[in-house]
Amino acid sequence: MGWTTLIEHLVATDDRAERHFLELKSDIELTQKSGRVKVAKFILGASNRDPAVAAPWLDGHAIMVLGIAPNAVVGVQPFEMHQLADAVRAAIGDNGPHWDVQRVQLDGKDVVVIVVAPPEPTVIATCHSDGADGLVDGDIYIRTDGATRRAKGGEIRALIARTRKTPLDASIAVTGDGDALHCGYDDAALTMYVDRTAAQLRRALPDASAQTSYRGMAGSNIFTPANIAALSQEPDPRSRDEYLGEVAEWATAAKNAIPDVIEHILACWQPFRLRIANLNDTFLEGVRVSVRFNEPVIAHRAQGSVSNAAKLIPTPPRAYGPRPFSIPIPNYAITKRPEAARIPVLPPTPGGLRINGPAELAISLNELRPRDVVTSPNGEVVLLVPRDCDATAITGTWSATARDHHGVYEGTIDGIAVCDAAWINRAIHGVVRALH
Repeated sequence: MGWTTLIEHLVATDDRAERHFLELKSDIELTQKSGRVKVAKFILGASNRDPAVAAPWLDGHAIMVLGIAPNAVVGVQPFEMHQLADAVRAAIGDNGPHWDVQRVQLDGKDVVVIVVAPPEPTVIATCHSDGADGLVDGDIYIRTDGATRRAKGGEIRALIARTRKTPLDASIAVTGDGDALHCGYDDAALTMYVDRTAAQLRRALPDASAQTSYRGMAGSNIFTPANIAALSQEPDPRSRDEYLGEVAEWATAAKNAIPDVIEHILACWQPFRLRIANLNDTFLEGVRVSVRFNEPVIAHRAQGSVSNAAKLIPTPPRAYGPRPFSIPIPNYAITKRPEAARIPVLPPTPGGLRINGPAELAISLNELRPRDVVTSPNGEVVLLVPRDCDATAITGTWSATARDHHGVYEGTIDGIAVCDAAWINRAIHGVVRALH
């Protein structure tokens, strides 16, 4: 009854009722190849409609009504269904768009309705054979309001872009591998080293009355051992105030470097890694995963050796006193050692973890294969928990995106234990011994 009502309504209209989801034909004969090709062309064009445009009408379907004219039921001559099916299959392919046929009796005549399934977002229907009505093997056809025609270049590009923008089914899991380290430590040993070294340097400065004077060497025998030793040296070029200023400046710089030393030592803790798993059979490309921690975590680039931490303390100035005469050597470049040799921090390796903020990590992967698990490279990042935080475990949230997936995958990371740095005070004393 529904079909009958629809056809009666269409008979009362004319060709102006045709839309992208509706085509009306009065003079088509399904007993002829030309008529069957017109059906195949409509199926191809209707299948290439934009799914969003098609969805509000007939639940995304498209229909081609054969055998009606304005204010008249013309009817369709009897035809063999297998001939129509074979002709359509040759044009749309064995795996082409889904379609069906509905016969409706009206005024004693057969009206045939071709029903085309809603368009699939990831599929572009192409013609598979040459035929009448301009049908060409390999061509792409589209259905617009009132016409089915060959697609133009821009329309083909839009079809391709549509398939790429279609959300794909994916399932990603992100977990953490490793613990975080609590930054509880006592830096008194380093502070004491700086204070003691500065005091020793100040004691090296003699009283003004005790400084050596070459005029005091006059006497009956100038070649005494003491005078010969004095003649082989030159006096310290620094004034007393300059020397004391150097010592004070060094002490300030050394104490300012203590947090860097501690951080370097802590960064020798076991690295933290991310594991990214593709849980289904979708091949993912251009994957980017970002992790944010809920607690006040510091993500630090991992360091290789505790012994290198001593190099972060500036080299103390030379103790005050005479020095051997320097003999200039022509054309010889002497490079002065920097006061603070900072440990270079290498950039992350391709595909490795990046530190985007105090508590945010990111990793980019060129691809993530189906059912595969990728682990970030070892030895890149260490998680540190500030000394004023009493958390025993930290949690986080992660988000992931992938190329051609216009959506964000999200989840949580739990169970990252916070370990006490019981060994750090021993490491600090080892650094102090290295400085001595």
